Amino acid sequence: MRVTVFGATGAVGQHLVQALMAKGDTVTAFMARTFLHRAYDEMIQMSTANTTSDLDWTIVRFMAPGTGQHEAFDESGSSDTTRSAFTITRADTGQFTADQVHNNTYLKAAPAISN
Repeated sequence: MRVTVFGATGAVGQHLVQALMAKGDTVTAFMARTFLHRAYDEMIQMSTANTTSDLDWTIVRFMAPGTGQHEAFDESGSSDTTRSAFTITRADTGQFTADQVHNNTYLKAAPAISN
């Protein structure tokens, strides 16, 4: 599948691109240096461009992912209570996002990931 990744060189984007390429997807990578005061406007413009298009899209929103290796996490909204200090990592976020390419669960939606 052909996939466009915004922020492909960022901390999460790198994991996402690797996961997509491992699945055999063709990746077009967009990267930009932006300043915080412009970041919100750019995010809104990117979201609007995707959500008003005829493309199939999923926008994954995340807050402060941790470092570390990919581990499965519960998508239902509750974390694994058997582990203390459970953190969703950048690798987890990248893998979750890559998995959405071949899954229609969040097609034309914007799921959020948080710790």
